[in-house]
Amino acid sequence: MTNRKSKRSPSSPRHAPRWAGVGLGLAAIVLSSMFLAGCGGEEEKPVVVAPPPPPPPPPPPRVATIEELMSRLAIDQRVRLPEELAPASEDARVAVLQFFDAIVRGDGSTAGEFMSLPDRLQLEAMQKDGSWAKATEGIARVDLRAGRSPLGDPAVLAVFHVGRNFEPQLWTYHIDNATAMFDAEPTPPGIMNQLSGEDWIGAWYKVLSDELAKADQPDELVTVPQQSFDKKEDAEDMSSSEGGGGPGPARPRGPGSPGKRPVKDPIDPPPFMPSPGGR
Repeated sequence: MTNRKSKRSPSSPRHAPRWAGVGLGLAAIVLSSMFLAGCGGEEEKPVVVAPPPPPPPPPPPRVATIEELMSRLAIDQRVRLPEELAPASEDARVAVLQFFDAIVRGDGSTAGEFMSLPDRLQLEAMQKDGSWAKATEGIARVDLRAGRSPLGDPAVLAVFHVGRNFEPQLWTYHIDNATAMFDAEPTPPGIMNQLSGEDWIGAWYKVLSDELAKADQPDELVTVPQQSFDKKEDAEDMSSSEGGGGPGPARPRGPGSPGKRPVKDPIDPPPFMPSPGGR
């Protein structure tokens, strides 16, 4: 009688190839799926999200008007600075107003704090001899306008009204850590009558440049015509001898005679003769 249990045993040699084939098939499927996963298309790169733009900078602080600064700083009403001719920054506006406020008030101590060393020394000399008080006590008003020098330095032109006269002055200035320093520019003669147009500061520097160019030109050379005194005097001697019937008195012929030198030692023309205006 046949033993059925022995036929159904999984360890039976008859069933071993079947299970082995099944195992190999599963392994092939697993390896195939792994191969497909590894050799598939390139992995998608992560999307880079740009950072948000920085917030816009805050607006610049509001610049106080000239009218507001005049009231806040108690500036003398004789100081006139139109809004359209004022400096752009508030620090410059404050410095200009305070500097000329001190001048129209005759406050040499405060004005000197704004001046460069050469101008401050001149101010101190004027204070000692009394000319500072005399120069400032008659100021009726001062008209100001801001601009820039040819080198780009900030500048301010001041026209002082003193009686019926106008006295212009041009200053450049620098501001460092809210401290202003003013430096006076040269004043060409008759400059007030030569300022015109919208850019008075530019016109000032143009006149100053022309004056400096003229000063660099050489002075005109004046040639003095020479006259021979020997021939003229010899002719006079011959004339007197012929007219008088006898030899006249002989003139001295030695060196150093008045108005005359020996012929062998002529006078060289002067190399330079100053014009009457150069005295």
